[in-house]
Amino acid sequence: MFAQSSFGVVTRAGFWLMPAPQSLFTLTMHLPEPEDIGWLVDVLTPLRIRRVIDHPVSATCYMASATTTSQRGEWYQGRGALPDSVVREIMAKRGAGWWNFSIRLDGDPEVNEAHLRIIRSAFAPHTRQEFEITRWSADEASIHPAAPAPSVFALQIVNWYGGRGGHLGFSPVLPPDGARVLEQLNRTRRRYAEFGIDYSGTFYVDGRHVTNINLILFDRDDADMATRVRSLFGALVKDSAAAGYGEYRTHLSFMDAVAGTFDYNHHALLRLSETVKDALDPNGIIAPGKSGIWPRVYRNKRSST
Repeated sequence: MFAQSSFGVVTRAGFWLMPAPQSLFTLTMHLPEPEDIGWLVDVLTPLRIRRVIDHPVSATCYMASATTTSQRGEWYQGRGALPDSVVREIMAKRGAGWWNFSIRLDGDPEVNEAHLRIIRSAFAPHTRQEFEITRWSADEASIHPAAPAPSVFALQIVNWYGGRGGHLGFSPVLPPDGARVLEQLNRTRRRYAEFGIDYSGTFYVDGRHVTNINLILFDRDDADMATRVRSLFGALVKDSAAAGYGEYRTHLSFMDAVAGTFDYNHHALLRLSETVKDALDPNGIIAPGKSGIWPRVYRNKRSST
């Protein structure tokens, strides 16, 4: 006898919509040194918590200005990670900083102007740079470049090394503390240099936490590079775990390794997840191994790396 079951098909969905902004201000800045990320996090964090800035701010390194519109061979053909002289050449020719970010203020123009004064005051002790500011009226804001538009342009990054391009993403979550963020940056850059891979990273500052997205670009036709990339990823996972940070997303091949870093109380979280998995899916039909959670029948399949 089969148990009865019912399936639903979603035919309609609802979304909360926001009114068009009365005005939109875009504030852009390019910071010249890698160490600038430390004070930048410390400045942005209280502004984000107090809702002076009402969105996560992404500080992206110089590589974004090169990987989407050029290939590595146009800048450098040597082995190992890009030397600093080439990094500075990319920055100069592309008008980029070591870190690049934008802040957007939307709403009543007078409120935006007040928030702009607060932001300028917070930045003044750390840099003499002025923001590049664009003010958009209500009519203009609807055609602002930040308005959502489907695009695959960002996928150009995988062409950086040539060949059949690929990429991995290493994404630990950190406390919103400039000193710790700078330590994470330096630790990560050393690993990239050790394995001969060009560093490409972004820090998303969101008030209560900072997410560090690190792109690892490689040529899938280069067996040596693919091996080094796997080793780099494993080293980054172990380094961040030792510092107390966990990754919030990962690729299928590394889910066991990342899940293994959440090891509080002898892997209490994993043991709980496995207990629930065995109760609800004893035959391991639904995504066995997803997020490092294996059903009992496949538990010996877990990767040791």
